[in-house]
Amino acid sequence: MIGRSIARTDLHQFLENVLTALCDLLRVKTAFIAVVDGGVPHLEVVCGTLELDTADQLPPAAWQVTAGAEPSQSRRIERHGDMFVWNGYWLVPLLGNGQDRAIGVVGVVARAPAPDLSAEERTGVETLLAQASAALEDRQLQQGIFSALERIIPEIEEIQRRRGVVHYVGEQALSGFNVVEADDFRKWVRDALGHYWGGPKLTTSPLLSLRVVERATQEHDGNVLQGLREVLKQAIERLRPEGQRRMTTPDWLLYNILELKFVEGRKVREIARRLAMSESDLYRKQRVAIEAVAQTLIEMEREELGN
Repeated sequence: MIGRSIARTDLHQFLENVLTALCDLLRVKTAFIAVVDGGVPHLEVVCGTLELDTADQLPPAAWQVTAGAEPSQSRRIERHGDMFVWNGYWLVPLLGNGQDRAIGVVGVVARAPAPDLSAEERTGVETLLAQASAALEDRQLQQGIFSALERIIPEIEEIQRRRGVVHYVGEQALSGFNVVEADDFRKWVRDALGHYWGGPKLTTSPLLSLRVVERATQEHDGNVLQGLREVLKQAIERLRPEGQRRMTTPDWLLYNILELKFVEGRKVREIARRLAMSESDLYRKQRVAIEAVAQTLIEMEREELGN
């Protein structure tokens, strides 16, 4: 019973991390996961603020996805491909392998009357939903097969390894692989900076396995994306010269590019104008700035491993 209690805690934390990543990706403030047990939805986890009875009022059409009949309901639900729009939310059923009905429902506050996901957002959403479905299937195994404990233990251990992590970094994450020594490390840094405020290249970044990121995640209540953003921000701040900030002097150039482009999210044209340089020169200097961040992250990771 103790092992089952720990696994449930880990599952809850994992699903919270998935929701946080989903909110960051879609830039919305509220999302939830409802688990369907015995044909009845029960609220499992919430990111943001949610009305208490929202999960209780979910229409059956949101999880009885193969039912031919249209259920009676007080609030209209509209289908848009593999998503639904209902009561100010976008809903997505979570299907288990070989199951006709959903094992859960993910809802995010609607940012538009109909789902308007970009191709990149859709890829990220599919990845996160697949992780949530796998986690809920793990839960079903734990609840339904007491006589097969030997089969359940690997599932529990897998959930525990996933705790605080939104994405696996392939088999390398389980083999002691040193991320900072990878040939693609600088590319991963560039991708993470490019998706600093949310996106699949942040939520699925191999940088999540850095020890320095793990420590920052603990300091942010298990939020891995906040942890990675904090580490990137620290790396950028290490490149900040002493004294009062100046926009056009050479010693401030790399820091200003990183701060304006990735942290503040300003357009290239605006940055070039503020730094009094051409856009082509800005792109060249941006590559140098990203390289500086990558080198700083390597130093930070080595410092963390040395503690």
